[in-house]
Amino acid sequence: MKSIKSQSKYSCHVLTASKNTETLIVQTLDKSPDVRTLKKLHSRIISDPKLYSDTSLAIKLMRAYAARGKPDVTRKIFDRISERNNVICNVMIRSYVNNHFYRDAILMYKSMLASGVTPDHYTLPCVLKASSASDDLRFGVQIHCPAVKKGLDLNLFTGNEAQLVSLQTLISLFLSHTEDEPEDVGEGMDEVHVCTL
Repeated sequence: MKSIKSQSKYSCHVLTASKNTETLIVQTLDKSPDVRTLKKLHSRIISDPKLYSDTSLAIKLMRAYAARGKPDVTRKIFDRISERNNVICNVMIRSYVNNHFYRDAILMYKSMLASGVTPDHYTLPCVLKASSASDDLRFGVQIHCPAVKKGLDLNLFTGNEAQLVSLQTLISLFLSHTEDEPEDVGEGMDEVHVCTL
């Protein structure tokens, strides 16, 4: 009976140590560590089954690698996550966009849709930016129109980001792909809107 009691004390100590380790890793990831530190943290996470299965920790690790210009490592972490949601997909899309892998961001978005994950007001600005940066007007309009129809353009984040950055670029792209003079575009329309262009 004595051994059972001491074993339970040991288990409690291990749980506390594991929780402290997790807290320390999270705090370090939040401080934008360098790549060398990231690799050490990543190694520690992989070696602990509890940490390795923690999706929120994986998201923080993805963000940290992406911030250090490592979308390839970010993608490896993404690929090992079996149950994906829009947060995880958004981190991957943003990683690609912030590191100028615009086509990969668009492909990730399409993959996200194909797997049944619904985009949100954080997804669309990144995808619109990828679309405009890759000079893909048609895809940008395809993305923006459903966003407007769903009311996502009314959301502060999507409204500001998409309309001030990506929408202006999409309009510029449209103007550069048309033979009309800029002042002729939208002539005769009651209300000019990106979905009517």
